Amino acid sequence: MTAPSHGRRGAALAAQRAAILAACLLAIATIAASPALAGDKDPQPAGPALTRPVPAADGRDLYVAAQAAAGGDGSATRPFATLAAALPHARGGDRIRLAPGHYPPFRLRNRRFDPPLEIAGPSGSGKAHIGPIALNGVSGLTLRHLHVAPGSADPSRRAQGLLAIRDGARIVVAASTFRSTPQDPKRWRAADWLHLAWSGIRAEGREIAITGNRVETVRHGIGVTGPDNRVEGNHVDGFSGDGLRGNGDRVLVRGNRVANCYKVDDNHDDGFQAWTRGPKGPGDGRLTGGRVEGNEILEWTGPPHPLRCRLQGIGLFDGIYDGWTIANNFVAVSSWHGISLRGARDTRILHNTVVSADLGNRPRPWISIGPHKRTEDWFSGNIVANNIAPNFRPRALGARRQGLATGLGITGHVNLVLPDDASTVFAGPTPAPNTDPDPNPDPGDYRPRPGGPAAGGAWPGGGPSKDASGRNRPATGASLGAWEP
Repeated sequence: MTAPSHGRRGAALAAQRAAILAACLLAIATIAASPALAGDKDPQPAGPALTRPVPAADGRDLYVAAQAAAGGDGSATRPFATLAAALPHARGGDRIRLAPGHYPPFRLRNRRFDPPLEIAGPSGSGKAHIGPIALNGVSGLTLRHLHVAPGSADPSRRAQGLLAIRDGARIVVAASTFRSTPQDPKRWRAADWLHLAWSGIRAEGREIAITGNRVETVRHGIGVTGPDNRVEGNHVDGFSGDGLRGNGDRVLVRGNRVANCYKVDDNHDDGFQAWTRGPKGPGDGRLTGGRVEGNEILEWTGPPHPLRCRLQGIGLFDGIYDGWTIANNFVAVSSWHGISLRGARDTRILHNTVVSADLGNRPRPWISIGPHKRTEDWFSGNIVANNIAPNFRPRALGARRQGLATGLGITGHVNLVLPDDASTVFAGPTPAPNTDPDPNPDPGDYRPRPGGPAAGGAWPGGGPSKDASGRNRPATGASLGAWEP
C-alpha cells in the first residue's frame, strides 16, 4: 500500500506539523549556533510543544569534539574529547554541545539534574553520530539532534534498544534518529532482520517525552512503560515487531506515523500495543487514562515485498483498559484487528478511519470491543461513535443511528460500515475493489466525500474538537472518520 493522500490532506498534515514545530520552538530552549555547529537544518518530523523547566540563568555550555585532544576543559577552544570526560563536570541547567563526528556508546547511571541537563548534537548539516545509549536511574535530561546507530556495539544488547532508559524521570528525547543500519531494509532477508535489527527506544520510568524522532529499520520501534509518558510526532519506518507500545497510566500517543512492517517470525505485529501485567501475567491489573490520538498506521507503503507483514493496527488485548480514548486515527492494515480492545471500561473510540490495506480483499479489518481476555467479563461505559471501518464487533455497532445499546456495556452512535466500493464514501480518487492480493495502487484521499454517507450527521455528544489534520470540527453536523471534508 502506498502512502495515503498527497493532496489537500497532505497539505493539511504538513501545516499541522509546521504549527506543532512552531509551538515546540516557543516552549523549549534551542541550541545556539556556533562555528562548530552551523549548517543547513537537518529535516526532522515536527513534535509537539515540550514543557520542561527553563535552564538556570548560570547554565553553562560544555563543548565536546570527537577529534579534540585529551585534557580539554570543555570550552569552545579546548573541548572535551568524549562525553565521558564531559559528564562529571555537568550540573543542572548546563548544555553539552557535541560537534559533528562519531562518538562511542555511553552509559549514565544515578544522576539527577534540576534544572535538566541537555546533551545536543548540531541541528545543521553536520551530525553527531553516537553508539547505543543506556540511562539507568537518571532524571532531568534532554537528548536532542543525535544520530544513534549500533556501530561496533555488543550485538547482545539489540533487544535493550539503541536508547535504553530504566528508572528514568523527566527525560526528553527529541529530533533525533535511531537506525539499525543505513542499508535499505527492503534488501534484507529474514535472517538479517533476526540477527541485525536493534529495537529503537525502550523507556521505563515516568514523565518521559519521546517527540519528533525518526526510528528506522528496527525490531520494535518506540516503547514506554510507566505513568505520564508521551510519544508524539515520531516517524517509525521499517520494523519487524511492534511499531509503538504504551504500557502505563495516562500514556499519550499522538501524531505519530508508523509504516512498513516486515514479517520475520511468529510475533503478532502491531502498529500500537499496550497491555497490563500483574502477578498473574498479562491481563492482570489495569491501565487507566490512555490516549491514542491522530496517529497514522500503515501496514505497507512500497512495492510488493515477500516479507510484508499482515499488521494489526491498534491492539489492546490484555486489559482492563479504564478510561481510554482512541480518536482521530487512520489505520490501513490487512489483518482482522483494525482497532481491537479486550476488557475496556469507560473507554471511547471516536472518529477513526479504518481501511483494508488489501483494498477490498478479506479479511475486512474491524473496530471491536470484546470481553476481558482472561475472565470473559464485560465492562460498562464504553462508547463507539462516528467511526468508519469495513467491519464492527459487535456487529450492531455498525448501524448509522444514535444510542444503539448492545447490552454488553457498549453504546454505539453513528458508525459507518465501509462498502467494498469506497469511492462512494471518500473524497477520492480511491482504488476500486479487486482480487489482487497485493495491488498497491495510490490509496487516494480518505476525507469524506461531500454529500456522501460519511459527510455530516456525526453524533455530537463528545469527541475531539479538531480532526486529524488539526482543523476545527463544527459543533453540529461534523463528519464521520478522522477528517472533515
